[in-house]
Amino acid sequence: MYFVAGGVGWFLVLILSIVLFAIGPDTKVTDNGSTTEGVTGGVGEDTDGGAGEDPDEDTGEDPDDDTGEDPVEDTGEDPERPTFNPTEISEIYDPAVVEINCLGIDGKPRGGGSGFFIDAQGGVITNAHVVLGDGVAYIQVVRMDGRNDIVGRVEAINEDYKKGIDLAYLKVPGPVENYIEMNTDLPKKGQAVFVIGNKLGFERSIDDGIISGLRPGPDEHVLIQTNAPMGPGSSGGPLLNDKGKLIGVATFGYDEAQNLNFAMPPSAILELIEKAPNAKVLIGVLNGI
Repeated sequence: MYFVAGGVGWFLVLILSIVLFAIGPDTKVTDNGSTTEGVTGGVGEDTDGGAGEDPDEDTGEDPDDDTGEDPVEDTGEDPERPTFNPTEISEIYDPAVVEINCLGIDGKPRGGGSGFFIDAQGGVITNAHVVLGDGVAYIQVVRMDGRNDIVGRVEAINEDYKKGIDLAYLKVPGPVENYIEMNTDLPKKGQAVFVIGNKLGFERSIDDGIISGLRPGPDEHVLIQTNAPMGPGSSGGPLLNDKGKLIGVATFGYDEAQNLNFAMPPSAILELIEKAPNAKVLIGVLNGI
């Protein structure tokens, strides 16, 4: 046994010496037992594991981009703006929605609808047909906090609204903290939407739906078709996308079909406001009614 062990020991020493001589002094032994070339390099590989590539070479690719494509599509919206669910939409934008009450000279109701603040200066948008009812003497704008303003004129309106833009632009004392920003890009079919209004007098009711279609409208504007439920009193309320941007003004619907409703686009609002400085219209008793 001793002979066998001693012979094997000398034999192993001899083999180890040959192996060390063959490897050479530039070879390192890695932690996992494999060998890598040191100064001289080996088999065309970089010691940093670059498989023959210069690790500092600019390949023209973004190392953080896995697909080579821009991950954020530009849709005309602020990509950083969050999306909201119905509860959040109601909590954030209810204060920007107002009640529009039309009163006769005797103080009795002559109809009404919805409206909303469009700027910090007290500008209010509603429908023309809401404020141009028979016997209307005054317009009462009621805010969420209970304050109300009596308006005796509109800043701009299309009096022939049945053939054109069914919108009216009013003003109440500002400044106003809560108002709704517009998105002038046309919405896409199938896009989620929310409508807030005073349906049948139930203040700031919120409903949701989708964009059902885009239809030819008056004065080269597009009517926005939606299945978001509306009813009497909804007229003039805001139609919002899930980012809380205004994409339409609830205007009319058809009783013959379920949830076949339409809204005027923001482009029509801009056209109306541009006419405001020269389009002040007195209403009610101030206009001889």
